[in-house]
Amino acid sequence: MVFTVLGRDMELLVFGHSGVPALVFPTSQGRFFEFDDRGMVNAVAGELEQGHVQLFCVDSVDSESWYNRAVPPRWRIGPSHAV
Repeated sequence: MVFTVLGRDMELLVFGHSGVPALVFPTSQGRFFEFDDRGMVNAVAGELEQGHVQLFCVDSVDSESWYNRAVPPRWRIGPSHAV
């Protein structure tokens, strides 16, 4: 998926085929696959299989914004507020 504000592709995972959409953010400096890696997708497998919920696990730009010590603090907020 391309995010025009960021000017690049962003990775994400989608679990489930229908149901209430749930947006899943990684933890601080985490990645889009973290929710699955930590067993959380398996924890709701029944809900996913029955079509009650659909998970959209998005990636993060933390390392380019809040945790980017190579730029001044006032510039760190930019990428996180791009959307």
